[in-house]
Amino acid sequence: VADAHVAALTAPGVAGERFIIVTETIFANRLGHIVAEQCPEAGVKPKALTPTCMLSCLGLCIPELGKLTPSFGKMYSFDATPAQTKLGITFQPLEHTVKSMAEDYLAIGGKN
Repeated sequence: VADAHVAALTAPGVAGERFIIVTETIFANRLGHIVAEQCPEAGVKPKALTPTCMLSCLGLCIPELGKLTPSFGKMYSFDATPAQTKLGITFQPLEHTVKSMAEDYLAIGGKN
């Protein structure tokens, strides 16, 4: 992300443009599996997904959760082509990014 910020400030002809700096979306469950596979020292044990209907019911009682219910179970797609072509951004594989994030978290004393 930092590279994208620098590129947006220095690339010619992109002043005022906005760029999407993501290539895919994932559910939290998959994130847990990636951390477990890529960074076993984190001790993450992925759990099963909570059924959408249960989350929707909880959303009736918990206002903050209720605001999220319209997006439950939906996958969104993004087009990062402008960031790649205009800024010259190359994206790291998701697994690499998640592993790096988990290792950094552990390095600063983070716990599971």
